[in-house]
Amino acid sequence: MQRFRDGFTRLPAVRHLGQVYDVDRQRALALADTSGWLMAAELRAVGVDLSFAPVLDLDRGLSTVIGDRAFSPSPEVVTPVMTLLLGAYVGGLSFFLLARRRPPNGQRPWPSTRDGNLP
Repeated sequence: MQRFRDGFTRLPAVRHLGQVYDVDRQRALALADTSGWLMAAELRAVGVDLSFAPVLDLDRGLSTVIGDRAFSPSPEVVTPVMTLLLGAYVGGLSFFLLARRRPPNGQRPWPSTRDGNLP
């Protein structure tokens, strides 16, 4: 989910990175590296130095809450892609991030806030 749009490069959802990884690992890792650096560089250029991306939930197919913000259902895909993406965010740009997981949103079909359970 890309919040900054006007004047910013449109970046692929992280699910796309996971799908590319399933076909071409090296290409996916290059895309993750480029996407992470570009996002951080463009945000730093306008004075933003913090991001709450990415969401590190696994897509278990149980929830639409996480949507295309989940890299993959497989930790074997999520780990190398998000590692490169996170490294690119912070690499030399003094950019801070909070990688997060939103349990139990990725584990059930409704958001946890709907039933009063705030994670």
